[in-house]
This record gives sequence, structure tokens and C-alpha cells, in this order.
Amino acid sequence: MAAQSCRVRWYPLRTDSDGAVRKSTSGPYLLDIPLSLHNGQRCGFAKGGCEGKIVERVTTRPTRTAMATPEMSDTTSDGIRVGATAYFLPERSEPDERRFVFGYTIVIANVGERAAQLVSRRWIIIDAAGRREQVEGPGVVGQTPKLAPGEAFKYQSFCPLKTDWGTMEGAYQMVRDDGEAFEAKIDRFFLRTDQAMMLPDEDDD
Repeated sequence: MAAQSCRVRWYPLRTDSDGAVRKSTSGPYLLDIPLSLHNGQRCGFAKGGCEGKIVERVTTRPTRTAMATPEMSDTTSDGIRVGATAYFLPERSEPDERRFVFGYTIVIANVGERAAQLVSRRWIIIDAAGRREQVEGPGVVGQTPKLAPGEAFKYQSFCPLKTDWGTMEGAYQMVRDDGEAFEAKIDRFFLRTDQAMMLPDEDDD
């Protein structure tokens, strides 16, 4: 069934080393976003780090072609840098059953001056139909890595969707040696079926 959405001119933002938020050199992109994710004349995705402005209202179908998008997100919070990139897994997907499986790779690096340990995660997942799911749990892939300054941790996981594109964003709960707790943000990144079709080599550095 056709669904109403807005065609948005989307500008990805980046946070520079001086803390200033600026437009990325990539973009703008034209995205079809469900009306439910909009707030007046501003794109609801602005909360996740973009400057979306409605170009026109259009009628689309849930199976529309996936949109162009930056290949990864990259942000730093309190000295913890988190990079994320996703890829489609056709061998694990069943499009006829509305099951699209996406893998993603995360790199968490301590670029600060104090050690910190990851204790839990929180994901917000939104599919192309505007369905929102929040997932929380301890650690990542069964581990709670502690990162000294200059150390990094890389892992891979997957996310199933009922639509052929969606978004993920979230945060890691981190704890310092002195008990100070803080969140390391995971900026929004896209899951889309025209991303790399091959599962990355898990032995890569």
C-alpha cells in the first residue's frame, strides 16, 4: 500500500575536533522520509544530526529504492570515538518474506587521556515505515572492553529489518576507573540494500 512521505534535502553534519558542528563535504542527498518522522517543516532526522528541509511531499511505496547516503558515522564523546558502517547481507535475507538483514562494523577508540570501560549499549532502530525499536543490553558481543588511551575495540553484529532500508543510532554507557559514568554517542547511520554485498573478513585489523 502506498504511503505518504516527504522528499527531503538532507545535509549530513560532522563534529570537528574543536567541538564545532559543521556541514559535511558530502551531500546534500534527496531522501524520501515517512511523514511520521517529520516535525513541521523540519526533518525529524535533525535530532540525529542533519539539516533536513522538505522539498516536496510525495507518495511512495515501502519497497522503494534505497537512498544514497554517507557510508559511515563518526563521532567523539568525552574522548571516546565511535565509527560505524553497515552492509547488506543478501545470503541471510528473504526479501519475499520482508526480511532484510544488515551487518554493521563498529570501531570504538579511546582518543582521550583517561581509561574507560564499556558496560552497556542502547540502540534506536527505525525502518523505512517509521517503526521505531529500542534495544538495550550489557556489553557488546558478550564483552565489556576496557580501553586505555590509544586503544581501540572493533566488533561486528547484525540487524534484521522488515523494510529494505532503515537507520541505527544509539550510545554506549561507559565508566571511568574512578566510577564516573558517561555516554559515548553512536551517530545515526543508514542500513540500505545497495551497500556492500559481501560480509567483511572478520580477521581484518
